[in-house]
Amino acid sequence: MRYNIHMQTFSIKEAIKHGWTLFKANKKILILSTLAFIILSNLNSQGKDGWGRYHSEFSPIVWLVLFAVGILVQIGWMKIMLHIEEGKKAHLKELFTHVEIFWKYLGVYVIYMVAMTVGFILLVIPGIYVALTYGFAPILMLDKKDLKISESFKQSALMTKDIKWKLLGFFVVIILLNILGVIALGVGLLVSVPVTSLAFVHIYRGLLNRLDA
Repeated sequence: MRYNIHMQTFSIKEAIKHGWTLFKANKKILILSTLAFIILSNLNSQGKDGWGRYHSEFSPIVWLVLFAVGILVQIGWMKIMLHIEEGKKAHLKELFTHVEIFWKYLGVYVIYMVAMTVGFILLVIPGIYVALTYGFAPILMLDKKDLKISESFKQSALMTKDIKWKLLGFFVVIILLNILGVIALGVGLLVSVPVTSLAFVHIYRGLLNRLDA
């Protein structure tokens, strides 16, 4: 397969503005799904005073179950973002209905996280490079179910070719926006997380369309 890798660019300001516009038009589903996503995807990170007290001798099993729930919810939540970007109607039940791509997504997710972690251990800069180069691999796997795991990484590398500095700037902006969400008593995350995620999906879709053009 041949790809056109020319004219790959995007506007950070336009992406954030687009995310805000979509948020305003889909507030209810986005706030509810983001709240569920934040809670359910972080169950296995609770301390001893939280869910940790239920672990006891079954902690490995409990951890695996909670981890699987977190991944499934992550898949569903990103599917909701993709549907809203495409102008489709999204439903809260989607957080739990995409089991068919669980294993392929998990494979991409684990490879990406391991590679990024190793990169950060190796003096940080390699980790940033991996994060920027292959950052679209997980969403590619969600968007294109028939894509091979190796192909998702290859396509992400092509999509991010020559625009890594701009992507870094975008990620700095969304990190700052989500920090503001935390400062706003944490409630602000119910706005900043979906807005920045929709901006990310918008950039992904634009770069993918140029890649396939």
